[in-house]
Amino acid sequence: MSYIEENLAQGERVLYIARFPWVYTANAIAFFFFCVALALVALIAIPVKSDSGFGFVVINSWRDITHIQWYLSAGLFAFGFLRFAYMMLVEQTTEIAVTSLRFIYKRGILSRDINSVNIDRVEGCDVKQGFLGFLMGYGMVEVRGTGIGEVRIPPVSRPKDLANSVQQAIGMHEHAGEKA
Repeated sequence: MSYIEENLAQGERVLYIARFPWVYTANAIAFFFFCVALALVALIAIPVKSDSGFGFVVINSWRDITHIQWYLSAGLFAFGFLRFAYMMLVEQTTEIAVTSLRFIYKRGILSRDINSVNIDRVEGCDVKQGFLGFLMGYGMVEVRGTGIGEVRIPPVSRPKDLANSVQQAIGMHEHAGEKA
């Protein structure tokens, strides 16, 4: 069960749950494979200087690989893997939701950072999308509240839907206030 589902108040319901865009995952995977490719190049190619400039010589035997090449290759692979693991951990431990009473942005696993804004304190919501974000359906959302400033969240899929959900929650809250 997620943090948001565990901490709903009585009568509070989830209106929208935001997700990271596919571009975020693709970026993590592409960076990992880029580091693996660099590690392979570092392992099998030796830079040499000749009269015409610099070039590379491909190694014919495993015995020709130096310790420096092994360490460099292992370091590049480890860096790519750790960066990939970090990005996936961030994606899995970040929760962004709009409920009937609050806007919630939670991140972290060992130490949590939670921004929760009551809907009656929300002044507005801004969507920031660049050209690439517009084409690929992702962008950033900033929620402005009275007394709390802005809550900026990382890029999410379908940011306009998230902003519309915040506006819907504000409208529901105002409509409930008129009935009372």
